[in-house]
Order: sequence, then structure tokens, then C-alpha cells
Amino acid sequence: MSAQPPVIEALDRLNQIASCQQAVSDLLIPETDLHVVNRDRLAGLLAFLDAESQLAREQLAVVLNSGKIVTIRSAR
Repeated sequence: MSAQPPVIEALDRLNQIASCQQAVSDLLIPETDLHVVNRDRLAGLLAFLDAESQLAREQLAVVLNSGKIVTIRSAR
């Protein structure tokens, strides 16, 4: 199976991020009944965060195992 073109991957990622942002918005500014929170979006948010944290751990492990000196800077 071939990989998707980079532009398609970027659009898919933007759509996933938008859905995650909507899930956060639903939780921060809920309707009077929390049962209307879209569980699919919430599950998508949690899956996205899980995948991103796994990727970050893998990337960190590669860097740490390389024996190179790394300077970590805050994104702020």
C-alpha cells in the first residue's frame, strides 16, 4: 500500500486537529446537558493525543539512544 501524498496527509491532520478542537470546545462550553458532548470527537481527541505522545516518546528515544548532546528549549 502506498503512502498518501503529503498534501492529503496534511489535510487529514488538519481535519483531525479541527475535530479535536471541537471536542475541547464541547467540554469547555457544554450545553446544559453534558450528554450532548460528541463522544466520537472526544474519543478522536484522546486517540490523537495518545498517538502524538507515542510519536514524541519514540522520537525522544531515538535521540537519547544516538549518544548526541541535545538542548531542549521551551516552545514558549
